[in-house]
Amino acid sequence: MVDLGAVLISQQPAFCPHFRWGYKERLFRASGRRMRLLHVLAFVLLIGIAVCKNESKNKLVVVTVASNATDGYLRFLRSANLYGYSVEVLGMGQPWLGGDVKRYAGGGYKINLLKKYMENHKDDSKTIYLFTDSYDVIFTASAKTLVKKYLEMKARVVFTAERFCWPDSSLSNSYPPVMGSSKYLNSGGFIGTGQSIYEMLTVRDIADTDDDQLYYTQLYLDPDMRNDLGIKLDYENQIFQALFGSEADVKIRAREDEVKEFYLFNAEHNTEPCVLHGNGLAKDTLNSMANYLAGSRTKTDCLICSENNFKIADLPTPPTLQLGIFIERPTPFLPEFFARILAQDYPKEHIHLFIHNREAYHKQHVADFLEHTSSYASITVKGHDSAISEAEARSLGISECLSHACDYYLSVDSEATLTQPMAITLLMELNRTLLAPMMVRPGKMWSNFWGALSDEGFYSRSEDYGEILDNSKR
Repeated sequence: MVDLGAVLISQQPAFCPHFRWGYKERLFRASGRRMRLLHVLAFVLLIGIAVCKNESKNKLVVVTVASNATDGYLRFLRSANLYGYSVEVLGMGQPWLGGDVKRYAGGGYKINLLKKYMENHKDDSKTIYLFTDSYDVIFTASAKTLVKKYLEMKARVVFTAERFCWPDSSLSNSYPPVMGSSKYLNSGGFIGTGQSIYEMLTVRDIADTDDDQLYYTQLYLDPDMRNDLGIKLDYENQIFQALFGSEADVKIRAREDEVKEFYLFNAEHNTEPCVLHGNGLAKDTLNSMANYLAGSRTKTDCLICSENNFKIADLPTPPTLQLGIFIERPTPFLPEFFARILAQDYPKEHIHLFIHNREAYHKQHVADFLEHTSSYASITVKGHDSAISEAEARSLGISECLSHACDYYLSVDSEATLTQPMAITLLMELNRTLLAPMMVRPGKMWSNFWGALSDEGFYSRSEDYGEILDNSKR
């Protein structure tokens, strides 16, 4: 949670790891006395070639369901592209028919979409299909690593395992006993060949609003069905990590190499999961972890900060800005505040002004400022006598933005002054959906933001709070 003093809103060739070609060349220079050894090593080499060819045949396709291109969805795609996954998206731009899954069981719509897609792949026993959610999922390892782990598990279909038995907790005693804390099926991620998955999807029909996780759970809990379909749960989090309930066991670590990239580590099983799912109430934790994972940053640098930036000078016309100025309490140095607004090096004909002034004392200051605003695209002023509350005024500022079809909305309180003349341009060129300032009290652990939320939805200090505060992490 952030106290927003000023806010900008924007609408290689194949490689086989099993042998080294240089070593093979040296072997062929060996003396006759070593030919027997050479034959043995050549046999091992041929095995290595066979394994690599076998791995290369296992094409992987990621399938997900998404109705809208949300920030979470775009984050998912970014991580998929980074690690070399091919993604098929089902349901984009179509109404969601799976019920209110935020509050109730549901999601059968996902099964029906997937079933229709898999009809064209029902006899495919070679291609591996990975189904995941998208809004609350990121990849944390390469497609090659994930496929290798799946093949090592020797199962037809592998599901995510989680700590909670959802949506029917009465089924918890029906699960087979296992070592570890994650023993229940989670439908947010599973993997198998096209043939295996289609067989699983067509055991029986399901309504769009029925629960997808319950459908898979009932198949798994039937011993005969579980055996016939070859279903296993990823108890050790080799591939999948369901985050809810496991937050204390899931760590972010930095690799001890030159790059020092962050990676996901499960301390309970000493594993590095490939897919991180912020299921249940773990959405905020996922958001925090995603700031570091999937190549977002290293121990020394923020990599994602420079992604998708642009230069306004490269655009045919500058973006349209709605600038909202809010004077909600007596403010010292208000003339200087306005002078810095006027000093912003951005074409004023592309700026619409909205001013809300609750203080009669500042009426003349606003009037003096307005004498220098003839170049702005439009000006709307709500004075202290307009009987508009602060909340209403802030909503009205957004409405003004929408009415002008603005590209960006910048909200500035009178207590927060823009000392950088290029502030508007620099903020836009970062190309982010939402930007907010960080304000601190020097030498204090105080700031205008919360690093995390408690279970009660109130303040909680995040692990990286101090590092963010002193700018060692940005």
